[in-house]
Amino acid sequence: MKDIFDNVRLLLTTRGRVSFQPTLKNLSDTIRQKVTIICYPGERKQHLINWEGKVYQIIEHPNVLDNIDAIRHWCIEHFKEDYIIFMDDNLNFHVRKDSERGTQCKFPLHQMCSKHFSEKTISTIQWEMFTWIIDRLKSMKYGIVGSSSSNKSIQNLIDQKYGVVGISTRPGNNRHIKNEEENFRVYAFWGINKLLFNQVKYNYDVSSFKYKGDFYTVLFMLTQGFPNIISYKYSFGKVGGPNNQGGCSIYRNEKLISLEAELLAKKFPGIVKIVTKNSKSWKGVSDEIKDVNVQWKKAYEYGIRQKKDEKYRLF
Repeated sequence: MKDIFDNVRLLLTTRGRVSFQPTLKNLSDTIRQKVTIICYPGERKQHLINWEGKVYQIIEHPNVLDNIDAIRHWCIEHFKEDYIIFMDDNLNFHVRKDSERGTQCKFPLHQMCSKHFSEKTISTIQWEMFTWIIDRLKSMKYGIVGSSSSNKSIQNLIDQKYGVVGISTRPGNNRHIKNEEENFRVYAFWGINKLLFNQVKYNYDVSSFKYKGDFYTVLFMLTQGFPNIISYKYSFGKVGGPNNQGGCSIYRNEKLISLEAELLAKKFPGIVKIVTKNSKSWKGVSDEIKDVNVQWKKAYEYGIRQKKDEKYRLF
């Protein structure tokens, strides 16, 4: 049987958290063995002690890269695989209720943990979750391959290529009735189709961002006319809360948060709007900050229109 991870690189980026790795601990052994850890210079030795033989690879990124957005861009350019999946290092995973699983929960989501599932079932669910991500990245939508109308199937397969594929965040998951929807917010756990990205990367410039580059990348692909798709059947939560010690919080402060919100709005006028947000839930951030309200569907609509009419290009 062909490995679903063929031509796919699964990456976990981490910094300052050698002894705090929720994502790796919450992954099944089968999935964890596919993970390449991208760590900060000087941290590889400790990660080898903790994870050697349990993950696929442990690599230190170049020392000149001092922020997550530069690191992700380096990964996209460095690895030869056509499909890259990024995961933050502080995630847990959830799945919507399914009567066939034989479990009951008062909430619409089950955490993928021993409280609700056996180890074998968790492994099965996570394999299904990554199969969904990879199928969508490779545009192999269910019900298309093997259809009686072969010409239509091939055309659909070509037309349905997604630039970015993501898993939803747990907060707000219940607002979406369908198990998957196109052109919404993606961050923390997402994949990019490099075959499509490489067609338009001459317009791509993430160098001004230090932590909001995932929003920039998703918006960039949408405004180039490539839709994204998000799973709401599966979701992730953040362990430790916003701005937990390590990772981006090493350099992220009120000033940077507001600055990058303004930069995103400047890059995508009419699509990104500045809003003021109370940051009390963010550790180490005490003031009100500038955040963004993003019209994701409008970004894609713009991308389709400017693809058809170059004169419509606004930015």
